[in-house]
Amino acid sequence: MANEVSSHAHISCIINGFSLGEWAGVDQPVEFPDLEDLVNVTLGAQGVPFGTTVPKLGGTMMFMHIPNSDSADWWIAEYEYWKQAVEEGLPFRSYEGHYQDLSQGRQSHMTDGFLMQAHHQSTPGLDYTGAIYFTRIRSENAGAVKVPRAVAGTPR
Repeated sequence: MANEVSSHAHISCIINGFSLGEWAGVDQPVEFPDLEDLVNVTLGAQGVPFGTTVPKLGGTMMFMHIPNSDSADWWIAEYEYWKQAVEEGLPFRSYEGHYQDLSQGRQSHMTDGFLMQAHHQSTPGLDYTGAIYFTRIRSENAGAVKVPRAVAGTPR
């Protein structure tokens, strides 16, 4: 098993200079915000429709990690800073990052983020989940790249 590549080795995510990893064994260890309507349509006088733009360009991203990993420890440290900021009136941290998934051909750049969810400790046997709301997520899809998977016992 030591030579096997994690099923999520094709995912790279860096937030505020820290490289997240040790992804949980779920199908999608990083969840992007759901798509929302770009326009609200209202029927006006005499049944004439008109649209109003909804300028939502960001959303909450959730990250799932193996408990007691370096990434889970990073989230716990962020929670501790958030708690200290609340108690002492310090400014909250802003987050920015870059996400890349080679198997899906997706890249995203996230800016102006705020900590939304983090726990004060890992729980053995349960995935550690943290979440950040980014006011802007710019994504591009370049098409999937075939990622070779290492087989146990095969040298890399």
